[in-house]
Amino acid sequence: MTLDLLAQGFDVPELTLTEIAAEADAVLDRYERLVRMPTVAPIEVEDIATSLLELEFEFVDLQSRFADRIHGATWLRRGLIMFDHEINPDVWPLMLPRFNFTFGHELGHWILHRHYFVDHDGNPMLFGDEAMPEVIHRSDGRRSQIERQADAFAACLLMPKRLMLAAWRELTGGDEPVSEVEIQRRVPNVDSNRISFVDGDDAGSVDPVRLRRETFCDPLAAKFAVSPEAMRIQLETMGLFVE
Repeated sequence: MTLDLLAQGFDVPELTLTEIAAEADAVLDRYERLVRMPTVAPIEVEDIATSLLELEFEFVDLQSRFADRIHGATWLRRGLIMFDHEINPDVWPLMLPRFNFTFGHELGHWILHRHYFVDHDGNPMLFGDEAMPEVIHRSDGRRSQIERQADAFAACLLMPKRLMLAAWRELTGGDEPVSEVEIQRRVPNVDSNRISFVDGDDAGSVDPVRLRRETFCDPLAAKFAVSPEAMRIQLETMGLFVE
């Protein structure tokens, strides 16, 4: 059994969103002290990884290597993150939101989960193929708890609450949630080329509520260098969209 397969079903303890957000905030606080500057959007996730956490990363053809839709993979023992070359934002600038979230996801594994796989000296606590990563970020399929936790960490790192509330105030003019009626007033028309599918709907039915919310989110998504979908989910999690 490779460590990747073990990680996909690894039974990690539950963490609340508050606990995950605290871990992400702690990383941002450490980074602020390192660079002696306040955190601003977009979050410098690359510099956090390399300068603060002393990790390395590179782009390779992961999808060919693993014969699957892989965006990122982390070798916890080596302090190495590999990303699929198709999300390299230097080559494909439009992939920057995907790259940023994948990077944040992999850092989530590093911060939240590496102690399950390696000890403080970097020695493996589980044994498997040294050439295989401990955790792999797949773009499809059922999300295990370890993957959901890494997703939540990425969202909290890239869209921290303290910056989000200030940006929300700038966008809406206040601190209150925005209703669907107000969103429809502000976004009377939605680009027909935008797509946001209903979860679990194999037919791919378009969800008009999501489309409108994500259109409304565009300025914030651009500010934080994340996708409109990621921004919508974070705002929903924060309770800033109401029916």
